[in-house]
Amino acid sequence: MDFVAGSIAGATGQLVGHPLDSIKTRLQSESLLARGTNRASSSAYKCARNIYNEGGLRAFFRGLSLPLCSKSFEQCVAFGIQSAVDQLLEGMNVKEGTLRSGLSGMAAGSTTSLLLTPIYLVKVQLQVTPKAKGSLSG
Repeated sequence: MDFVAGSIAGATGQLVGHPLDSIKTRLQSESLLARGTNRASSSAYKCARNIYNEGGLRAFFRGLSLPLCSKSFEQCVAFGIQSAVDQLLEGMNVKEGTLRSGLSGMAAGSTTSLLLTPIYLVKVQLQVTPKAKGSLSG
């Protein structure tokens, strides 16, 4: 049941947080492009308005499908690795506490970050690439 609840929570977090992540990512990419010029960085409000003008509310969710689909996989891997390492440490007579929790959490986090870095790279590329006129993707 924890796996299902974690997957639902992860998907909900993606749906709620993705528009804000899109604004943050766009602001970061604009500041990199403006480096070395006299162009001032735009505010979050101006950035959000520009994104909205590009494609309405849908533009805030560009690049969402990949991380949304990956969330259930991420949660299953994280919970599975954490549980397996916790059981392994218990079998090695490591007392329950901060050390055991830290080691099992570190193993889960390291594994999921290695698996998900390519997914997030694609997500960011989709967020910062404006939709071409006449394109069906987005």
